[in-house]
Amino acid sequence: VYTVDVADRERRVLADRDKLQQVLLNLLSNAVKFTADGGRVHLDAPQRADGTTPDGWAYLRVVDSGRGIARERQAS
Repeated sequence: VYTVDVADRERRVLADRDKLQQVLLNLLSNAVKFTADGGRVHLDAPQRADGTTPDGWAYLRVVDSGRGIARERQAS
């Protein structure tokens, strides 16, 4: 299951389009690659955990049900 949740669909982002597209493509393709059939990949643009987002900033998050990176390898 693939889902996208972006509450403010009118948000404009000033960024290098090609670079931003490449980052999102890499994150999403890795999520799909390492998520088993029947799993879940979700993209959203949440507020920060404290409920604020500074002017000029956008947060993007990819969440998946894949196996992830082993804890002992995360530092590298």
